[in-house]
Amino acid sequence: MARKNGFWNLCFSLIPGAGQMYQGFLKRGVSIMALFFGWLVLCTFFGVDEGLVFAPVIWFFGFFDSLHRNSLTETERAELKDGFIFLQENDIEGLSLKKFRIPAAVLLIFLGSYSLLQLAVSWMVDAGFLYWGSGIVGLVYDRLPKMVFSFVILFLGIYLIMGRKKEIMDREWQKEEESVPWMAQYHEEKPGEERENEGKKEEGKEETVKEEQEEEEKQAGEEELGEGEGEI
Repeated sequence: MARKNGFWNLCFSLIPGAGQMYQGFLKRGVSIMALFFGWLVLCTFFGVDEGLVFAPVIWFFGFFDSLHRNSLTETERAELKDGFIFLQENDIEGLSLKKFRIPAAVLLIFLGSYSLLQLAVSWMVDAGFLYWGSGIVGLVYDRLPKMVFSFVILFLGIYLIMGRKKEIMDREWQKEEESVPWMAQYHEEKPGEERENEGKKEEGKEETVKEEQEEEEKQAGEEELGEGEGEI
């Protein structure tokens, strides 16, 4: 990729991710932009003002990353690969929309339920059943969103740690397999391989049953022939 105009790159870099897109790194730019504005939306929706402290960090990362990439030589830029920040190429190949169906459904159900709850509380306040300083209103508009936000952050942290641990264990196992070839047979089979092996086993069983039936029919035929010859 050729180096872009420095002035326009500086202007686009003021928007997180736009500078990377201007230089041709679309995936990287989209991920930075989604991270920045998505974080702002989450913090605003859940009312977690403390989380906005991390927004400038994301902004400065996108800004200086864009300037740094545009300052590289053509040879150095040719070695750069466009990709999403938190996903590797191997992870993208293994992704399936079915994996996101349940989390997306849970998220939509929660957002819809929370919106209805806010409308109900707002209606009760307008009707005079509640007032804005009451505990229920504070729970719905302040404490509940922060609790959910905290649990989500905690879950994501645990998920990242477990994923990193699994990746390290897989690498160690792969190294052991390379050093000791006979250990490869003890490695867990992939789901696709398991299904193939199960299919082969079932086919083998069916063939065995057919062979047994053919042998029984053959033996029965020989016995009938023997009985017929004896009668003659």
